[in-house]
Amino acid sequence: MGKFRFPVIFLLIFGLIAFGIALRNSSEAGDDNPVEFFAGYYYESDTYHTEILVTNNHLKVVHVDEQKLTEHWDENPHWTEDDLVTREKDIADDEIEELKNTIRNSDFFELKDVVGVAEEGFEYEASTLTVTFEGKTKTVEYRYREGGPDMPEAFDKISGILYNWAELGQ
Repeated sequence: MGKFRFPVIFLLIFGLIAFGIALRNSSEAGDDNPVEFFAGYYYESDTYHTEILVTNNHLKVVHVDEQKLTEHWDENPHWTEDDLVTREKDIADDEIEELKNTIRNSDFFELKDVVGVAEEGFEYEASTLTVTFEGKTKTVEYRYREGGPDMPEAFDKISGILYNWAELGQ
């Protein structure tokens, strides 16, 4: 995935920003089910694909069925689209309010668009978090590599809540 990393990340960030804008616009347009709140976490590597999406109080999780990884272990990536599992459920209002308060009390909307390893030329893994809330949309990409900067606290807390709801190990 090395030489395709930048185009994939660029398309991912662009797509998440466009999705956030579309969500905000649908809310302003007065749809029957307007989006007042969105939080989306995305991570992809040769071994994993994880999407955790919360729209209002509805959770959608898309991830690799880890039992199928052995079927493609000699391939790169080690999974295919057919190996993805989707689960959905509603989240209780008090839990959504807890996440909103975590966002309100954090500096998430002040974070740089790219945090962690920002220099080009280094190998890193990236995860992306997008939040649409109280009229604002922000997408932050956290780039990780061994010995690199720690994940920002706001990113860690918000993604931790999403992972907990998704019932996935972090």
